[in-house]
Amino acid sequence: MVECRELDSSGGKLRQSNCLTDGSGHRLIWKAQGWFATLRFLFLHWTRPQRTLGLPAGMEMHRLRCGVIYSGDFARYLSSKTEEEGGNHDGEMLSLDYVRCRSGPKAGQAWWQVSWILAMKASSTDCFRIGNTDVFIHRQSQRGLRHRLLHWAGGDVVVRR
Repeated sequence: MVECRELDSSGGKLRQSNCLTDGSGHRLIWKAQGWFATLRFLFLHWTRPQRTLGLPAGMEMHRLRCGVIYSGDFARYLSSKTEEEGGNHDGEMLSLDYVRCRSGPKAGQAWWQVSWILAMKASSTDCFRIGNTDVFIHRQSQRGLRHRLLHWAGGDVVVRR
């Protein structure tokens, strides 16, 4: 049985939809705007199972307003990093950087880094809450990570499309 939160009565836009899966790993609905986007999303993800990512079925996933997708394991990794190192970084917050080469000899390669920056210098529009951790993600990194999954597996961060 599939459970969905449907359209609200004020103009046909989805207000709050969670990423739901049925038992076979098909994604059903994510946050979307308007009925066309919802139908397109349902078609694309109903016909293509999630198992192609090589991720465990039923994995907890969340989406930030900038389009970055992260797993519950990644959120727990950031939380543990904050607990371990946060005492040494008063007035600072975590910063997530991501670079991916599109062309040239290193095309297709990507690098990520989690570091500490002064919270006063972080733009509030580029600050996000991942789990219970505040994180700054630069706009270029947001563009590079849009529609990509951040996951913590095997002692390392994995970025997947």
